[in-house]
Amino acid sequence: MENVITSNIAVKSVFDLINSLQYIFNPFGQNKLSVNIVVIAKEPVKYTYTISGITEDVDFTYGVDVFAQEFTIPVIGLYANRVSAFTVTFENQSGRQEQLTRGLSTASLDFSDVLTHIDFEIANQGVADATLGNGWLFTNFNNAYDKNGDLRLTGLYPWKTTSMKTYQNSYYVGDSLTGEYYAEKIHQVSLLGEIRQTFVAPEGHGFHHDITFDNNGNIFIHGTLLAGQTAANRLESIIYKYSLETGDLLWQRDYSSWFDGQDVLISAYPNDVHFNSIEYIENLNLIIANTRSSCSIIGLDAVTGDFRWVIDNPANTVLGEPNLNVITEGYVYQNGQHSVFNTTNPKYSSYFGEDRLAITVFNNKANMYEDGTDMLKKMEDPRPDTWDNYLFDSQIYILGLDFAVGTAELLDVFTVPGERSEYASSVFQNGDYYELYYGDSTKYFIVDTNNNVAVSCHLTEPLDAYRGRIFNYDEIKRLI
Repeated sequence: MENVITSNIAVKSVFDLINSLQYIFNPFGQNKLSVNIVVIAKEPVKYTYTISGITEDVDFTYGVDVFAQEFTIPVIGLYANRVSAFTVTFENQSGRQEQLTRGLSTASLDFSDVLTHIDFEIANQGVADATLGNGWLFTNFNNAYDKNGDLRLTGLYPWKTTSMKTYQNSYYVGDSLTGEYYAEKIHQVSLLGEIRQTFVAPEGHGFHHDITFDNNGNIFIHGTLLAGQTAANRLESIIYKYSLETGDLLWQRDYSSWFDGQDVLISAYPNDVHFNSIEYIENLNLIIANTRSSCSIIGLDAVTGDFRWVIDNPANTVLGEPNLNVITEGYVYQNGQHSVFNTTNPKYSSYFGEDRLAITVFNNKANMYEDGTDMLKKMEDPRPDTWDNYLFDSQIYILGLDFAVGTAELLDVFTVPGERSEYASSVFQNGDYYELYYGDSTKYFIVDTNNNVAVSCHLTEPLDAYRGRIFNYDEIKRLI
C-alpha cells in the first residue's frame, strides 16, 4: 500500500505553541494502523497522545518527556475500517498545555486478508486482566489484538517463523523467502516498521525459527543452507552469531556432523536437523538449542558454541555426554518439541541460581506409537510416504535442571484436553502464567500453574500462525 500523506496543516490560528502538523499514514509501508505526525512548534514542547479505545480499558497512550521544536510523533494502535479518536497534548517548558483532538480514519484501506476481530473466551477474569488486559496479543504474522479482540497493528513484516522476541527498544522480524518459512534478512525494527539494523544471511543461506541475545551485545540466529543439503551441510543445522551494533557476522557453527547416524522422528526429511528454539542463559553463559528431528535439548557454550550437555532419550541414540539423567519415574521423553526456554515463574524457584535452571518444553508428542515409544528412522534415511501416529495430546513440561549432579526433573505438566499440534507450537511465560499456542489447529490458551485454562481463542489466519504471545503495554511502548 502506498503511504497516504496529507498536505501540511497550518495551525497558527488554533495553537500558540504549534506552527504545523503533517500526517503520514503507514510511513514505512509496514503497519497500516500507524501514523507519523511531523510537528513544527514555535518553541520546545513535549507531547502525550491517546488513541481512544472502543472501551476505555483499551485506550492506548504514549508520550515523551524530551522537549523539542521539530519532531515526529509515532502513532500506533489505530482501529481497522473505522475512524480512531486521537488526542494529543503539547506542553511547553513553562507547563502550558494545548490539546488537539481529531479522527484518524483507516476506512479506505484494504484489510481483506486479515481478521480485524477475534473472540476470546474468558474462564478466569482475574487471569485475563493480568495478561490479556495488559497488552495486545501478537501472532507471528504480526497482527495484534487488544483484550476486546480488535485489530490494533497489522502488516509488520509477516513471517511464518517470527521468533516473537524483542530486545531493548526493538522488535526482530524477517524478510520472508520460500513459503514464508525462511528469511534472507532479519531486521531490527520499531512497531511502525522503521528499520534500525539488518542482519544478512550468507549467500545461499537463510534464517529460520528463532533468535536469542547474550549480555555482550550479540544476537544468535538459527540458519540453514537453502538448497542442495547433504550429510555434511544439513537442513536447519547452523547457528550464527552477529554483533547487534554493527550487524557483522562474528561466527557460524554448522552442527551437521553431530547428527551422523542419529535416530530422528519418522516425519523428519533426510538430513534435516531442524533446530527450532534457542535461548541464552545469562547466569550460566550458555545457549540452549533444541532440535525437533532428534528430540534433543542441547546446552552449548555461548562463547564458542561447543557442546556442554544434552537431554536425549537414552533408549535412542544419544547426541553426546553428559546426557542429563531424568530422575522422574515414568518420564516420557520429549518428542518433536518446541519452545525450550528459561522460565522464572516463582513456583519453580528451587531451581533458580548457580548450576540450576528451570525450563519450558512444548512436548508435541509428534510421532509416537500407542505404547508411547518414538516412531523413528535414521537421519540420512528418506521418510516414508505415510505413517500412523497415535494422537496423544501435546503437553507442556516444566523441567528443573541440576548441572552439579547432572540431573533433570519434571516439575509440572500442562495439558489442554483434546489438543495437540504435531508441528508448529509455542509456550511463553506471562508473569505467573503461561501462553500456549497450538499451531496446527491455530488455538491459543492461557493457563495457570494448576493447569486451569483461563483464556482461549481460535486464531485463524490466511497462513497458519506458528506462534502467539501477548506484548504488554510497557513492551509495546518501548518498541515505538
